[in-house]
Amino acid sequence: MAIDKKSFLLYTDLIHMVSQLPEDKAGALFKHILEYVNDMNPQTDDIIVKIAFEPIKQALKRDLVKWEKKQDKYSEAGKASAKARRLISKPQLYVLRFFNDSEEFVKVGITDDSVSRRYSSSGESGARFGYKFEVEYQKFADDLVGVSVLELEQLVSKEFANLSYKPEKEFGGHTECYQLSALNKIIQFLTTFGDVQRRSISLGDAQKCSTNPTVSDSVNVSVSDNVLPKGNSKVSKDTVAKAPIFFFKKELVALGVDPKIADEWIKVRKAKRATNTQTAFEALKKQFIKSGLPPDECVRIAVENSWSGFKAEWIKNNHYENTSGNISRNGKNSRTSQAAAGLAARLEKEQGSTG
Repeated sequence: MAIDKKSFLLYTDLIHMVSQLPEDKAGALFKHILEYVNDMNPQTDDIIVKIAFEPIKQALKRDLVKWEKKQDKYSEAGKASAKARRLISKPQLYVLRFFNDSEEFVKVGITDDSVSRRYSSSGESGARFGYKFEVEYQKFADDLVGVSVLELEQLVSKEFANLSYKPEKEFGGHTECYQLSALNKIIQFLTTFGDVQRRSISLGDAQKCSTNPTVSDSVNVSVSDNVLPKGNSKVSKDTVAKAPIFFFKKELVALGVDPKIADEWIKVRKAKRATNTQTAFEALKKQFIKSGLPPDECVRIAVENSWSGFKAEWIKNNHYENTSGNISRNGKNSRTSQAAAGLAARLEKEQGSTG
C-alpha cells in the first residue's frame, strides 16, 4: 500500500469464491488480506489461502497503480489552481452593487483575494446573509502610483461620508457601504483619479477639479468618452470628482520611511480609526525630529508596538533600541544625531521656502 492510503477495494464478486471456503480458511484469508494492505508482508503455508489470495493480490496492485495516477493528477491540478490564484489575487479596491429583495446599496472595499472568493457563500460577507452582488469597478494596486489601495479606500470614505448607508443585515465590511445614488459618483471619482495618474501629473500639486478641471496652471484634465466607465450612462462628462491633494504614505516615504513599513503603519492607524490628514502628518513629523531618531525608525517602533501615533516622550525613557542596530539605549549614537539634524535642517528649509 502507498503511504497515507487508508482504504482499499474488495469486489463483491469475491463472494462466489469465499462462500466455498471453510469458515476457518475464509477467516485466515481475510486476515492475510489485511496484513498485506498494511505492508506487513504476510506469509502462509496454507495452499488454499495462497490460491484464494493470488487473484485478490493482483486486483489490489492494479487498483494501487490507478490510485497513484489519480494522486499525480490531483497534485498537478492543485499546483495549477494555486498558480491561477496567485495571478488573480492582487491587492485591489473594488466597488460592488449589493442587492436582495428588500434593499440595494454600494459596497467599497479592498482585498488581496479575488472578489468572488471573498464574497462566497462560505465567507463572512454577502451571499451568506442573503445578498447578491455585481462587480461595478476594480482598481488594482499595480495600476496606482504613489498611493496604496488602502489610502484610496480612505479617500472614498472621506469624500462620500455624507452618502454612507447602513445595511439591514450586518456583515464583514458593512460599515463601508454607500447609498445606491453614490455608485456613479464613486466610479467617476476613481476614474478621474486614474486618469490624472495616467497623465503623470504630480499628485501633491493636484487641486480641486471644476467642470473643466485643472490640476496645475499648465495642465488641464477633462473627462472624455474614453475615460468614462462603460455601461454607466448616468455619469455626465460635465461631472468630475474632486482630485485628492494629500497622500500620507507618499509623504512618509519622502521622509525616508520604507514603503512596506509605511503600509503596515497605515493599517494599524486604520484599525484604530486614526486619520491620515496633512495636519496629523505635520504633528507626527515634529515628533520624529524631537525624538532624535530617523523617521523610518520611529515608524518601525510604532508598528512593533501597534501605536496609531508617535510621541518623542514615549521613547525617551530608554526603553527602545534602534532595530537596525544604529541606536544605543542612551540615544547618543552619532549616526542618529546626524540623521535627525539633517532632517530638521531640511524641514526648516522647506518651511522657510513656503513662509
